[in-house]
Amino acid sequence: MDFRNILTIIRILLSGLILFCSSAVGQGLNTAISYYNQGDFKSAQEELQSYLESNPSDFEALYYAGKLEGDAEKSVEYFKKVWKSSSKVKREESALELCWYYQTEGLNDSLFSLCSEFKKSFPRSSFLPQILWLESKTYLATGRMDQALKGFKNIVDLYPLSFWSALAQLGRGEVYFSLGKFDKSIKEYNKVMDEYAETEAFPLTLAEIYRLFESSGDKNKAILYLNLYKEKFPEGIDSESQILTEDIVPEKKSGDAEKLTGTKYTVQIGVFSNKVNAAKIMKELKSRGYQPEQNYKTIQTKKYMVIQVGAFDSLSEAQKLREKLEKKMGEVYNIVIK
Repeated sequence: MDFRNILTIIRILLSGLILFCSSAVGQGLNTAISYYNQGDFKSAQEELQSYLESNPSDFEALYYAGKLEGDAEKSVEYFKKVWKSSSKVKREESALELCWYYQTEGLNDSLFSLCSEFKKSFPRSSFLPQILWLESKTYLATGRMDQALKGFKNIVDLYPLSFWSALAQLGRGEVYFSLGKFDKSIKEYNKVMDEYAETEAFPLTLAEIYRLFESSGDKNKAILYLNLYKEKFPEGIDSESQILTEDIVPEKKSGDAEKLTGTKYTVQIGVFSNKVNAAKIMKELKSRGYQPEQNYKTIQTKKYMVIQVGAFDSLSEAQKLREKLEKKMGEVYNIVIK
């Protein structure tokens, strides 16, 4: 065998060895990410720590290390390393994590600086609407109303189908509310009610309209919107956006609030992953004279069966059915919006 053939064989062997090692190394990270996606954060963190000992400069691994880190300040250091790197891997995601941290901590100058750099670096990023919203929200929080209005308007104009467009429209109402321009504020809030009724901005808008009428001294309208909020969202929404929950005697008869939005209430029997169990419940309900509906809902890529009974215009009617069902079935059920 001549020398050239020997070199060729060595190159082939080395290439195979490098490929094998790269595959093994990548597998460690993939395993950690797989655990993360499954919600097994403890296993993900253990796998990731082991991987980072041999690969301390893998930016994808550093990003996930930041996501898994329980200490916010340590988490931020991981995201900073990724953002300041020359690699494009997870830079956008890390910048977004940093922006949320800066906004939460009130580090406004850092947020404005990062938002500006992000817009220059990633002008077509899918995260841009969210970055612009964080920037505009911070303008509002720091009293820079003209910049806040402009920022929110840009989001609505440029990304009309984005979830952040709904929150931006709400933000315009908040700006005018903060300025005491209630007429302009209610116009902006009404746009949310008309155009984004199916988004999370809707309950937030009800809360803001309630606050607006309460501040302006129009108690009757304040109570109407408070009741609308309670009737559409009887269990409330997240604590950050929840409005008053104390009992207020309504000055409008029950049902007025629902008529404003065509709300329908239903009794939710349960959410099932097991088809056999769902079928048994459906059969029992039908045998008792009810007409249950079965729909499907995807939660974290897994399909579930949702069983509901009834469709009512008022919360009180749904409550009556729930009481009957609970007595007959011996279970506890929830009322939800259809």
